Amino acid sequence: MAALPNDIIVNQYVTLIRLAPKLNGRTGAAVIRDLTIKLDAEISEMESARQNFDNAGAIEIGSPNYYWRTSGRLEQPTVEFSVRNGTKAPVSRVYLSAVLISPGRSIPWAKQDFVQTFKGGLEPREKQQLTIEPRGGDWSDKQLKYLPDAELKVVVTNFEDANGQRVLPTGSDDLELKRKVRAMLQ
Repeated sequence: MAALPNDIIVNQYVTLIRLAPKLNGRTGAAVIRDLTIKLDAEISEMESARQNFDNAGAIEIGSPNYYWRTSGRLEQPTVEFSVRNGTKAPVSRVYLSAVLISPGRSIPWAKQDFVQTFKGGLEPREKQQLTIEPRGGDWSDKQLKYLPDAELKVVVTNFEDANGQRVLPTGSDDLELKRKVRAMLQ
């Protein structure tokens, strides 16, 4: 393994000097306790926002379907579902998570996040049928063509209003990361 140049190696003492004003003479245990309290508050706020979002039922997903489409000699996986805007304002973009599962199977066959932008927006009570052709990854595995009991689950993880503002300021990945950091601090 090649050695790092001297200017890249971080001097531990320089790091401590830079952190000293933020530590303010507190012990390591006190810093961890304060960080834990802050993380607990952020996690609680994010969970509350997500629960309110889930309870709103603002964006509805209907008739999710996964199948293989043949066009000439080319066969490719296709994800199809409808999106209905149940809010009182136009929606410009929707963030979705799709999972292909089989009953009784603990590990999904395929999982992917999608982002759908609606040209001109999706007005209140408006519904659009979406067809997505996933490229590569688990979705394109040929054995998935022969799953008789596969179910496609599509959920909305976030959406943006007409001004491009996300309804939830952070995604589920951010929440999961905070939970993992919090668990490590116990």
